[in-house]
Amino acid sequence: MKFTIGCDPEVFVAKRGRLVSAIPYINGTKEKPVELPNGGMIQWDNVCAEFGTPPAHNENEWVKAVRDTVHLLHDRLDNSIRPVVLASANFPIEEVSSPEAKLFGCSPDLSAYTGMTNEPPSPEDFPTFRSCGGHIHIGFDDDPDTLFLLDHYDSMQFIKVLDLFLGVVSSVIDNSKDATERRKLYGRAGCFRKTSYGVEYRTLSNYWLKSPLYTRLVYSLVEDAIYHMSQNGPGIVKSIGESVIVKAVEDPHYATSLLGELISKWNIFSDKSKELISYALRTENNDNDLYSIWL
Repeated sequence: MKFTIGCDPEVFVAKRGRLVSAIPYINGTKEKPVELPNGGMIQWDNVCAEFGTPPAHNENEWVKAVRDTVHLLHDRLDNSIRPVVLASANFPIEEVSSPEAKLFGCSPDLSAYTGMTNEPPSPEDFPTFRSCGGHIHIGFDDDPDTLFLLDHYDSMQFIKVLDLFLGVVSSVIDNSKDATERRKLYGRAGCFRKTSYGVEYRTLSNYWLKSPLYTRLVYSLVEDAIYHMSQNGPGIVKSIGESVIVKAVEDPHYATSLLGELISKWNIFSDKSKELISYALRTENNDNDLYSIWL
C-alpha cells in the first residue's frame, strides 16, 4: 500500500531561556518560504518557527525527512536561538505586539463532521497566548487502494478514521497542560484541509517531535488508518459513533477509556502500532529542546 507523508509542524523559539517571537530570526513567510536543499521549507507563522518536510514514501524516509529538516533549521538560525517543542504558551506582551504576531488562521480549515469552515480564534481574546500545530500531510501515490484521498467526500470520511486511529491515541499521549490549553483554540476533532494530492490533518499538536519513536508512531497509525479505510471504508466510525470519537479526541481522560476498547475489543491497530503505543504510554518524555532530540 503506497502513500506519501509529510508535515509542517510549528515550534516556539527561546533566547537565553525566554520565549521570543521567531519573526526577527526567520526570513521565510507564508507567501515566500525559505526553500531548503532537501525539498523542505522554513517560515515564520505568527510567533512560531514552522518547517515543512518533503514528501516521504516510507517510514524511514519520513523520519529522515524530519531529522534532515531540523538540521537545516539549525544551520539557518542564530546560535543563541533554541527551538522549543511545546503545544502552547503565554508570551511576554512585547513579543506578540507586532501586526504579524496578531495574525490568526490566515488560511481557514474545515471540519470533517460538519463540512463547514472552522472559525479562527480572535487575537483580542488571546492577547499573549499562542499555540503550535503538528500537521500531517497524506498524499496519493499511484495506488488504486488510496484513490479515496483524491475525492473530497471520501477524504472527509478518512479524516474521521484518522481521528479514531491517530487522534485518539495522540489525545492520550499528548495530555500535558500546554496541550490541554491548545485544544481551546486549535486541534479540534476532524480539523483538515483538502489538498490537490490528498489531505492535511490538522488536529495534532507538535508533541510527536519530542521523540523519533513518537514520529514513527504517527507513521504507523497513519498506515493503519489508510489500510482500514481502503479495506472497510469508514464503517467503524459509524459503529463506534462520531460523537464518541470527537469527545475522545478532545478529552484525554475519555480517550484513555476508548483506547482500551480499541485495543481489547475492536483490535484495530497493527502489532507495530500496539508496541509503539505501549512504549509511549510507559515512557515519560519531558525533553522539549528540538535540537537535543533530533541532532
